[in-house]
Amino acid sequence: MALQGPRCRGGVRHLCQKTGSLNVKPSDKTDLVPAESSEIKFEIGHVLFVDIVGYSKLLINEQSEQIERLGHIVRGTEQVRLADAEGKVLLLPTGDGGALVFRNSLEAPVKCALEISRALKNYPALRVRMGIHSGPVNEITDLNEQANIAGAGINIAQRVMDSGDAGHILLSKRVADDLQQYPQWCAMLHDLGECEAKHGVRLHIFNLCSGTLGEASRPARISAQRTEEHSVAVLPFVDLSESKNQEYLCDGLSEELIQALAKIPGLRVAARTSAFSFKGKDFGIREIAKQLGVSNVIEGSLRRSGDRIRVTAQLINARTGFHLWSDTIQHEMRDVFELEDEITHAIVDALKVKFADSVPVGTVKGDPEANDLYFQGLYLSNKSGEEGLRKGLKCFQTALDNDPKISRAWTGIARIWIYLADAYVRPLDAYPIAEAAAERALALDERDPLAHGVLGFSKRVLYWDEGAMINESKRALEIDPNSALAHVWLGDTFRGSGDLDEAVEQYRTAARLDPLSPKVSDALAGGYMIAGRLDDAIEEGKRTLELDSTYAYLDSTLANAYREKGLFDQAIALYEQGERFTRAPSRGLGITYARAGRRSEAEQVLVRFLAEREKRYISAAAIGIIYAALGNINEAFRWLERAYNDHDAVLTTIAFYPGSQPLRDDPRFIDLIKRVGLDPAKAIPRRY
Repeated sequence: MALQGPRCRGGVRHLCQKTGSLNVKPSDKTDLVPAESSEIKFEIGHVLFVDIVGYSKLLINEQSEQIERLGHIVRGTEQVRLADAEGKVLLLPTGDGGALVFRNSLEAPVKCALEISRALKNYPALRVRMGIHSGPVNEITDLNEQANIAGAGINIAQRVMDSGDAGHILLSKRVADDLQQYPQWCAMLHDLGECEAKHGVRLHIFNLCSGTLGEASRPARISAQRTEEHSVAVLPFVDLSESKNQEYLCDGLSEELIQALAKIPGLRVAARTSAFSFKGKDFGIREIAKQLGVSNVIEGSLRRSGDRIRVTAQLINARTGFHLWSDTIQHEMRDVFELEDEITHAIVDALKVKFADSVPVGTVKGDPEANDLYFQGLYLSNKSGEEGLRKGLKCFQTALDNDPKISRAWTGIARIWIYLADAYVRPLDAYPIAEAAAERALALDERDPLAHGVLGFSKRVLYWDEGAMINESKRALEIDPNSALAHVWLGDTFRGSGDLDEAVEQYRTAARLDPLSPKVSDALAGGYMIAGRLDDAIEEGKRTLELDSTYAYLDSTLANAYREKGLFDQAIALYEQGERFTRAPSRGLGITYARAGRRSEAEQVLVRFLAEREKRYISAAAIGIIYAALGNINEAFRWLERAYNDHDAVLTTIAFYPGSQPLRDDPRFIDLIKRVGLDPAKAIPRRY
């Protein structure tokens, strides 16, 4: 058996001393020399390469624990036991994993990978990726005079694996081609196309996944290399009007164009937040396209004189710099949406994308003053702070007074009331208005994805109707598959149903669509945290603050993740920074003080909450959570009952919020989770 190394007592043959784990060598950088032979003999080996993602970032004791656990899982698989009994498998250990070389069957490494993936579901902190290839391997002798394995089969399997992220089982095209001959494998194989691997080697790779096994998302490395031909970013138009007071109209037209193009099937459109992050910055088209992951960029300018608007726009291929289309279009303000339609059609024609029959073309003429007020409201609704939101609300309402058929203005009103709710206004004073406005918008235009999302969230809070949120989120994605926000909404519903892996996948999809959005990044960090992937949560949370150093909705997710990892000083520093920015007390700070044994400081935070609630609306659930952290469970439930009667939106996430641990085994908590529309057995995580 040319591929068989020295036999070790207790099972699988390793290529050096067996220590009970995969980490049996001090380094995976061993230099290899050919065995003394006049001729190198190659055989075909079916190679499964496995490694631990983020291994180098772990502490020494964590590395030992994880590699020991991985070794136990690998050696316990049925495929390894069967092949070992026949003398048909070898294990080549590496510093953070290992390669298994099977000689009995092409399917053996694939079945083994699925067994490993299934076992890893019980160890969410153990993040592993795998790669499979069949190719020539040969036995050699290394500098320590130990038997070892080398060859293209090993090298390519490792490069295939290196292209994946945690959870992925990637296959070379050679393996996939052979498996596709068997019906049981066809549905599990997903063609990822070609990508550039280590040292410039190009590989055609397939993803193996089924249900909860494997990782369905596209690997980040491959996504970064693959830029779709039918993809575009719309940059905010530049105001060239003499008065320089048309920024709201420039931004509004650009945003409307993004929304219109996003509904075109087969066209991927960069989200507004990411595209607008380049506003006023000196970046070249090629760099912008690279950061947004698109092939084409639309830029333009706007001039306005009275009610006359002139827009000059161009569609640029980012790789070549060539203009695929450019034109100057003029319209009256009353026809502003016709102008948008003309540009949309021109872009679609230039990119050779086909209009779907369900996509509306042409827009009715409107009142010029109403249209202008709509764009002012849209501009203000994208600003933070209560004052700006209320000004935007007034613009939308005045626009509707002039023309009640502007569906977009109804959506704008619904969105602003969602933003005001909980933060500035009592929920029952806001969500009914948001619900009614969203329904008015959809009565005028059923294909408004944002209105669907707002309606779903409103019903979720008003009636504790999780099903409405699920249905409206799915409908929003049917209309606009490019909507990062809709993927976040859907991800939130998966958290509530306990499918944390799918929740993370939805957030990751949103992050690919809107890579420069702090809101989306924060959602992804929160998804990682709820799933128990605290290191990933911390890494993504840092990225959120890189995108926006002042971003903090309620509490910093990065601070929450620090707290759950026991890094109290880092968490406290971020909570205090957030308090200075929001000028509001932080529930996370109170919880962290309590966990850190700083009870008096936790009580001071609680006192501030109670005093603030006397002046304005403050979440009763936030107060209840702090009482729970201080050990006053009965008082905690008294405040949570108030939150239920208030229809406090915090209750939609309290089942899995990482500050609710002290309450989770109490029958009153389980009853509360049922009353807010969730299944406690699924929604309450058990890993904390």
